[in-house]
Amino acid sequence: MATKEQERKALAQIKQIVEGLGEESYIGFALEGMFEDAEYNIENDCAMSWCNRAQVAGKQVAEAQDTIQCRENELADKEKEIHDLRKSVETLVKMKDELLERLHEAEQTGSKIIDERSALSVKCAQQEDEILHLKARLYDLLCK
Repeated sequence: MATKEQERKALAQIKQIVEGLGEESYIGFALEGMFEDAEYNIENDCAMSWCNRAQVAGKQVAEAQDTIQCRENELADKEKEIHDLRKSVETLVKMKDELLERLHEAEQTGSKIIDERSALSVKCAQQEDEILHLKARLYDLLCK
């Protein structure tokens, strides 16, 4: 296993070779950011790389896509539930309107019945008065 100092020297040589290829080097573009990772790994005794980060990011993207798909499915379920609830509300509103109409009709019928009852009560009172008057006349005729 190489020492940190050996790794630093090897990294410096590799950097020098890549820099020697020029600013438009394909290898330079491919290794962009990797030298910094190598320096960080040497100094901090770790093993970071663009490849590992890309794999982790890829897994995170896949997990995020799965989460998004789950949320979209949940949203579709909720939208269907909302649609069903709106239909239920429409049905209930229609029922309420029908019941209000029937109540109004019942109130009108009740009002008519009350008016008729009042008229009949007046008529009964008049007939009772007439019966009483006729009884009095009958009594007078019988007594004479």
